[in-house]
Amino acid sequence: LVAVAGALAERGDGAEVERRVVARMERASEANRARMAAWLKGRAEARRDAEAMTGALEAELRARPSAEAYDALRARAGRRWGEIEPRVLAWLEERNHALVYEVLLREGRLDEALRVALGERQRPTHAIALRRRLAEALEATRPRDALAVYRSIVEGSVALRSRAHYREACQAVARARTLMARLGDDAGATAWVEALRERYAALPAFQQELGAA
Repeated sequence: LVAVAGALAERGDGAEVERRVVARMERASEANRARMAAWLKGRAEARRDAEAMTGALEAELRARPSAEAYDALRARAGRRWGEIEPRVLAWLEERNHALVYEVLLREGRLDEALRVALGERQRPTHAIALRRRLAEALEATRPRDALAVYRSIVEGSVALRSRAHYREACQAVARARTLMARLGDDAGATAWVEALRERYAALPAFQQELGAA
């Protein structure tokens, strides 16, 4: 595709070809997305086209999402960042990509991170380590929100069905119980743990980890 696109661009169809390459990137493999993004970036550099370079960097971010690619796009976008950022974050959220948490947490945007963590789009098994960071950041000032995140971590970790993830779940249970005690809800904490024991009675490894925690 890149070779054909290059040939067509030489005939003077560059802008249309670039739009078609971007449209095809969503369906391409990761390796091919990277090649297509590099081609777009090279064309923008050759023309010294600032707007096209911003578009190429956004395509590169979508090809291989990373904090480095996000920062490069932000630095290049300048005044256009207010327009670009919401669609980039929405794109990452739709694809359950952990980078959306990483960005929001490092910028201290806890309300947005909480909305993503508890949103219907999120798989319960997604970005557990980053959701734990969110819960820890919320503990001091927003303990009830932190509890909601810890509960989602417990469900997501148990769903992964491994001893290591059961241990992760039970660590979240322990942190949540401490918070509930701080809120004066020891009875609620006890009832929750008993409900977990009953719900996952068929998982002996989880029961062992829960007892140890």
